[in-house]
Order: sequence, then C-alpha cells, then structure tokens
Amino acid sequence: MFGNFAEGELAATAAVGYTSKFPSSRHKMVIWGVFTSPRYRRQGLSRQVVESAIQHAFSNGVNRVNLQVYVPNEPALGLYKSIGFVEYGVEPSAVYLDGQYHDGVLMTLVKKQATFKKVRC
Repeated sequence: MFGNFAEGELAATAAVGYTSKFPSSRHKMVIWGVFTSPRYRRQGLSRQVVESAIQHAFSNGVNRVNLQVYVPNEPALGLYKSIGFVEYGVEPSAVYLDGQYHDGVLMTLVKKQATFKKVRC
C-alpha cells in the first residue's frame, strides 16, 4: 500500500499485489485501492502513488500490471493511459453503486511500455 499525505492527512492511496498464490501467475500484479480525497484531486497525488506501486511491482520481477476502472471515470482512464496502460476488455455491470450498475474497463501495462519516470518507493 502506498500513500500520499497532504496537510497532515492521507490524500491518495494505491496498492499492488499478486493476482494468485501460484507460481504460474507471479509475472503479474494487480493495482487496487486507488483513491484520492476529493479535496486533493487534480494535483498529481494519484499519479505519484500509482507510479510508486507500479515501480514496486516491476522492481520485484513482475512483467505486467493489470487494473480495472469503473466507468464513467475519465480522469482515471486518462491517468492510466498517460502512464502506458491499454484497454483489453470490459466487464459489463462490474459494480452496483447508488442504484446503478457500472462497467469495469480492464487495463494492462507491460513493463517495457511504461511511460513514467522512476519514482522512489
């Protein structure tokens, strides 16, 4: 779990973990728990924690990082695409929030396609 603090409070989070306990899946991880407090959005805090999580994954021998974005969420899609993630599918009705179903856009990033600078983990 990675966090970014602003004014003494946790402002953004992201975590990364293996998708399975089996050795056959140790080449990939999934990003989860990405959240930015509404007070601190559009300040680059999510980018920092997401890039830290990705770098952590790559530095531990992972070749691919996957994630899912519930739509509509254009800011998140834009962030991930700017890092190098590409869409590879959609899960219809992935979540049910506030009386509505929302699709989940599946995205993946291969290590050699990452387009961010190294950050400290």
